[in-house]
Amino acid sequence: MVDSHTAAGPARPDPALYPDLARAGSLQAAVQDELDRSRHRLSARVESAPGWPYVGARIENDQRHTSILIGLEVRVFLIEFWAQGVMMAQGDTVELHEAAEAAYVWQTGASLRDLRTAWPFVHFGALAEAHERGDAAQLKWQLLRDAAQLAELRPLIDAAMIEPRLRLLFPYTSHATLHLSRCTGYPYTNDLPYVEPLGEGSFNVIEPTGRQYTAVSATDAVALLLAALPPGYGPAVAGTAEQFSTR
Repeated sequence: MVDSHTAAGPARPDPALYPDLARAGSLQAAVQDELDRSRHRLSARVESAPGWPYVGARIENDQRHTSILIGLEVRVFLIEFWAQGVMMAQGDTVELHEAAEAAYVWQTGASLRDLRTAWPFVHFGALAEAHERGDAAQLKWQLLRDAAQLAELRPLIDAAMIEPRLRLLFPYTSHATLHLSRCTGYPYTNDLPYVEPLGEGSFNVIEPTGRQYTAVSATDAVALLLAALPPGYGPAVAGTAEQFSTR
C-alpha cells in the first residue's frame, strides 16, 4: 500500500475527500479535464514543489500564473493568483470546477476586482491593487512605516520617504534590515545598498560588495544610501529581477 502522506502534507489525494482527483490520478489531470470540458485553451502543469506531483497544479503564461493545492484534513482547493512575481490574490473553494474557472478568469487577464466579482471567494489587499495600478512602491513605504514590529527602522523610513530618489524604489525588509529593489516582484534585485539598525538611532549602510558605513542618525543613513546608489537607476518597475535584467 502506498503511503498517502508525507511529513509536509498529502502525497496523493485522499480518495474519500477527493474521489474526482483519485479517478483522474492527480490534481493536475483533474484540473486539465475541467479546462478541456469548458473548452478553455489552457494547460495545467504539475506543481514543481517536491512532494506535490499529485496534489499540486499550476497554470501559467509569461505574465501570470495560478497555483492550486488541496487541503489535507478537509476537502478544499487552495488557490493563489500571481502576476509579475507578486501573489496578488488568494481563494479557496470545495468545488474543483470553480477552482479551474477562477484560474481561467485570472489567466485570461482579468483585473483583481473583476476576478472577485466573478468568484467572490477570492480575496486580496490594498498592496495588490497598488501593484495592479503601478504605484506599489509608494504604498509599501507607508506600510513599512506603520508596521509596529519595525520600530527601530521607523526613523530611517521617515527620512527615506521624503527623499524622492529613494521613494521611487521598492522597499522590503529581511531579518530586520531595510532593502531596496529596482523591481516590485520577487525575486527582487540585489544590486542596491541596504540598511541595518544598530540600536540607539544608529545604522549600518551596507553596499552589495559588503563594504559598510556607520551612520549615527537616520538622516546620515539616508545620505549614505544616496551616495552608495549606482548611477542610472530609475523607478522600480513591475516584474522580477530576472525580468528586469532582460529589459
